[in-house]
Amino acid sequence: MSGILWTFSSILLLTMCLVINARPIGEICRANCTDTRERDTKINYFTYDPTHEECRCTGNCLIDREESAKGEVAGLVSDQDPSELCVTEADVEEEADAFISVLESGLVQIHPLSEDSYCNNNANREAAKFTVSKYEEKNRRAMFFNNDQVVSCGASRGCDSYNIVPEIPGISSFGFGASLVNISSVKVFNGNTWLLGGIDKHTNKPSTDTYMYLSNTQLLKTEIEMPQPMTMSCSAEISDSHYFLVNGLSGDCFIYDVAERRWISIPGLLSPKSEEVLCAVAYNNGDPLVIVDGWMGDEGKDEPSQIFHVASQTWSFAPGETNYVIPYHSALLPLGNSVISVGGFVIDETGQRVMNSWVRMYDLETGNWVKRGPQLEDPNGGAVHLLVSKSLEMCKPKT
Repeated sequence: MSGILWTFSSILLLTMCLVINARPIGEICRANCTDTRERDTKINYFTYDPTHEECRCTGNCLIDREESAKGEVAGLVSDQDPSELCVTEADVEEEADAFISVLESGLVQIHPLSEDSYCNNNANREAAKFTVSKYEEKNRRAMFFNNDQVVSCGASRGCDSYNIVPEIPGISSFGFGASLVNISSVKVFNGNTWLLGGIDKHTNKPSTDTYMYLSNTQLLKTEIEMPQPMTMSCSAEISDSHYFLVNGLSGDCFIYDVAERRWISIPGLLSPKSEEVLCAVAYNNGDPLVIVDGWMGDEGKDEPSQIFHVASQTWSFAPGETNYVIPYHSALLPLGNSVISVGGFVIDETGQRVMNSWVRMYDLETGNWVKRGPQLEDPNGGAVHLLVSKSLEMCKPKT
């Protein structure tokens, strides 16, 4: 295993190979997660999956899991009360406390998502604002959370991190083979983020390289290439061992199988997108559904969201209101067992394009996008939108 070229499975294994030297593999996993906790105090729990030979270090455990999880070796690496660390499926939605919007200026706006969020207070939101790199629509950077930092990758040969506490400086990491834009990103194990494809902003050629941004801020190239060149793509986690990828322009879709270490071609979109493609995963009674949407450009037609049913490997249009389309330049974010649509622009009653001021959630029973919560006090349009974990307490007043 090279210090430059990493295998995807090796990175999922805490960036080191788990070798049995007369020690139970679960013991080795516990030791690795204990070491990880020294760098990230939010880590409390380890899980070793013998089926895929994967070790996961997490902040909490998830009880009442599927049958396949029963062979896993799991335990604590901290002195926390296990009853406070384990959550049920019904509790997952509360893990998201708010979402942020990154404006073109780089200023971050904060919006509450739960009733008990500190972000419901306007003074708290104002005090918690911070700045990241400027957002450029044509040279879009991949943005995501890494612990208590927002990371912005691309438009250069690396990534920049910005702490949610502005007084704490961020870190720059370099490792891209070109100045890439329009990179697709997806969270994997242990807080690492997989960066896929993108376009060389100088040559406009799509890249087939993929990289891993580790939770310790290292940026490393992986041995896995994209299944095909893509100028516009979206990726999402289906499970710990399967990741979805869609080529918006061609409509071609793939799933990366961690155990088999390869891309598997699956049925393509019912209708490709010419301007932008969005995707996120929901769970209907435990069954994963990939929700895909996007835009066809000024001359394109509006269509309902497209739903990929993972179990049956089939596509359908959302069965709800056929005349509703998600806002232009909005974002899809997984929340609880479903998906929310935030930001973007809508057409008002006078025919003018205005900023969207509502959060809508996909109703898994009806297929409709329904309003969730009160109207936003600080609506915004074309911007990057990211979920904020409740554990960050982003808007909590400083004492």
